[in-house]
Amino acid sequence: MVLTLKAEIFSKPMVEFAQRIRLDVAQLTVLTPLPGTPLMGELKEKGRIVEENWSRYGFATAVFKSLPVSAQEFDQKKRTGP
Repeated sequence: MVLTLKAEIFSKPMVEFAQRIRLDVAQLTVLTPLPGTPLMGELKEKGRIVEENWSRYGFATAVFKSLPVSAQEFDQKKRTGP
């Protein structure tokens, strides 16, 4: 399953869906623009990279501004849930 960057992972319907299909395990990662990739180039060009510390580029932390959710809001929702 692929979720977009619009934070539906944090929505009540998404949680209910996971419960309904009796999902045992879910491994979710944060979209991370890696150096030299087209995504990194596009996000840098648009000024959406919010983290330059490469130690945070581990697929668990938002490092760019997602629309409409900020990186900080994304990380907060990831910790607290819907």
